[in-house]
Amino acid sequence: MKYFLISLIILTVVWAELGLWNMWQADQSYALGKNYDSVQQYVAAYPLLGASVNSNPSEPTFRDELAYNQAVIAAALFAQKSATSSALALAEEAIANSDQVVNDSPNSLPFWKSRVKTFYQLGTIDAKYNLVGLEAIKRAADLAPTDAKVWYTFGLLLQRNGQKEEAKQIFLKTLQLKPDYTEVKEALKSL
Repeated sequence: MKYFLISLIILTVVWAELGLWNMWQADQSYALGKNYDSVQQYVAAYPLLGASVNSNPSEPTFRDELAYNQAVIAAALFAQKSATSSALALAEEAIANSDQVVNDSPNSLPFWKSRVKTFYQLGTIDAKYNLVGLEAIKRAADLAPTDAKVWYTFGLLLQRNGQKEEAKQIFLKTLQLKPDYTEVKEALKSL
C-alpha cells in the first residue's frame, strides 16, 4: 500500500508538471506570435498563435489574437486575387474563433473591440462583414457607453458602410464625450 501511494503521488506530480510545461509553451508561443503581430509580421505569427490555441484551447486571449491574425492574412490573400479560396477559408476560421471568444466571454470589452478589428479586416473581402462589425461595436458601446474611442470607431464603421447621417450623429455624440478629439473633428469635416 505504501508503494502504491508513493507511485500515485509521483504520477500526480509528473502529470502536474507536464500540464505546467504545456501552459508555459502555449504562453511562449502566444507571446512571440503577438509580438510578430504587433510589428505586422502576420504570416510569421500565424503558426505560433495556432500552436498556442492548440496547446491551450480554453484560453480566449490566445484565440482572440489568432482570429485577428487570420482576418488580416485572409484580407491580404484576397487582395492579391491569387488565393481567394484560401482567403475565404481563413476568413471562416477567423469568424469561428471570434464567435467562440465572444460567446465564452460575452461581457469582455477587449474581446468585442478585437472582434470589431477582425470584422473590419474581413470587410475588405465582403461588405457583409461590415454589418457584423457594426453589431460588435454596438455591443462594445453598450459595455462602455463613455468610451469615446468606441464611439469614434462606431462612426467610422457607419461611414464605411455608407451611413453618413448616422455616422455624423455618432461623431457628434463622441465630441460630447471628448470635445478635443481631433480625429473626430476631421472625420466630421470629411462627411
